[in-house]
Amino acid sequence: MHLLNLLKIRVREKCSRPDNSASSGILFLKIFSNFKRTHVVSCVYPEAGVFWRRLSAPGETSFVCVMISQPPRITDERFNVMMSLFSYDSPQSQNGRSVLCRVLDGRALEDICPVDQMILTPDERARYAHLRPLRSKALAYRTRAELRRMLGREIGLPPQMVPLITSAHGKPVCPHPLAAGLAFSVAHAEECAMIALGEVEGVGVDVEKVIQREPAEELLTILFSDEEQEQWSDLPPPLRCRAFTEAWTIKEAVLKAIGTGLDGSPHDVTVTFDHMGRATPVFSDANWILERVLFCPCYTACLIAVVPERAGAVREKKVTAMPTAA
Repeated sequence: MHLLNLLKIRVREKCSRPDNSASSGILFLKIFSNFKRTHVVSCVYPEAGVFWRRLSAPGETSFVCVMISQPPRITDERFNVMMSLFSYDSPQSQNGRSVLCRVLDGRALEDICPVDQMILTPDERARYAHLRPLRSKALAYRTRAELRRMLGREIGLPPQMVPLITSAHGKPVCPHPLAAGLAFSVAHAEECAMIALGEVEGVGVDVEKVIQREPAEELLTILFSDEEQEQWSDLPPPLRCRAFTEAWTIKEAVLKAIGTGLDGSPHDVTVTFDHMGRATPVFSDANWILERVLFCPCYTACLIAVVPERAGAVREKKVTAMPTAA
């Protein structure tokens, strides 16, 4: 299936213009050509009041102006976003860089899909044979098959023919020559998974279910430096569980982006916390980019991208989010 069909704009509710548009955030999103194919770019926040307006500009197909009157609020356990496309422009280059992030919902999987099973190699099927319960195994099959589909669309091969090997640090790698400019990362949680694929130097994703109790001292020591732990301890108790989980996802995503994964040390990545408990990594330059993937209140997820030519550049971000069906 062409990726264009996967990125169709779907609005789940009627949209009206916000009363106070002066204080609204504005995102400009366009239909553009990238990944050697044409993608439809959209931004949909189901719970926010938004106003859509189509514009035209010389040399461009079309623009969509999205005015958001308030931050999106996700009030239940639905996965509100299933696919996001992050695009970065740099004044040093005429070529934009983008990362496609896919969220996979495994809660409705009752058995392994035969199509997914056919796509996987015998070695991959053997690797997942021990997984229990069956839903976890089905999600592992679905995630690996979807990774193969995404890579296959970019290098022009059927998904079952996409070559995949494992690095010394356990990171999947595609040695095909046409995949030389692509970076990808995979993350699993209890009932969902994420895949990121992009034309960047490095990318890492992680997704974790928000913990319900404050972590033990041993876990705090593993994840945090003394200064980070002091900042975390100063947060109000209701914010600490999400802050810890968010810091964990950021650190793991950074380690994946540099290629070491959990073989690296969480202490190699520094985070700070604001007064709301939101964790933010400390990067040495503008090459590193953090994106928070907000798809369900029960989870924290993020994407880290390394875009070398962005050093010293003013950032312009375009985001697309495809919500779940109504």
